[in-house]
Amino acid sequence: NAAAFTPVFPVLYRNLGEIYWKKFKDYEEARKLYEKAVSFSSGDYRLYVALDELYALTRKHSSREKLYREAPRNVRKNFNYVLKRAQYYVDEGQYAKAFKILKSNTFLPWEGWTGAREVFVLAHLGRAYSYMTDGKYNKAINDFFEAMQYPENLGTGRPLHPLFTREYYFIGLCYEKLGNKQRAEKYINKVKVETTGVPTVHSYYKALSLRKLGEDNEAERLLQEMKLKSESLIEHSRRIKPQYYLWASMACDALGEKIRAREYLRKAAEIDPSYRWTALFASEIKLLE
Repeated sequence: NAAAFTPVFPVLYRNLGEIYWKKFKDYEEARKLYEKAVSFSSGDYRLYVALDELYALTRKHSSREKLYREAPRNVRKNFNYVLKRAQYYVDEGQYAKAFKILKSNTFLPWEGWTGAREVFVLAHLGRAYSYMTDGKYNKAINDFFEAMQYPENLGTGRPLHPLFTREYYFIGLCYEKLGNKQRAEKYINKVKVETTGVPTVHSYYKALSLRKLGEDNEAERLLQEMKLKSESLIEHSRRIKPQYYLWASMACDALGEKIRAREYLRKAAEIDPSYRWTALFASEIKLLE
């Protein structure tokens, strides 16, 4: 009703955009509303961050480029929008440009925030998978090692006991492809001995490693546990998160339940298309086939 009067009030259109985005999953309508909000408040970096993501969701990548090019200088320099620029290059597979941004800027953290390092990891993993596809296993290994780093300028401190199950597993696969059996087993064993706790993504890579080492029964037990826990979270949690469906998809895929795995993966993408780990796992499946 308020919008019917077409007021020059960006918060109104931002709020409507949020409802169409997060509640109705109508990304096209949300995009139009955020475009109007930006037109009324061209200096608010938060509107640009949101609109950039909506362009990504609606696959309007040229619009992302135009939005950045036409943004005021103070918006382009804001570290939140700078990070979206790095994410844009990761989405486009232009990893060198993403790394240039991530290395030359400082991202200010708040409690529990890991956004900049997440883009950093996604960039390294994405490029590593591309290298593996091209048979460039040594370059892939370098990227997997880089993905385990915690650069200070990204604003996320290194945990006391970080888990690198995905990275170690793929390093092991790369060495296997290179014919270095000793190093392959070394890194596969690193995954095996990790304490993964509650069944999550780490359980998946641990199970794959156990299979590599001939411990099929333990791998099966771990995957079944992961599947049951994920499905329980999907059924009983008040707020369903995309990672619950992703974990269920990973477990089902490893257990050979391919149709169910694809359905869970589709649901993860449907719940939150911005959750880029879903697309990353889809590329992993193709790599491991």
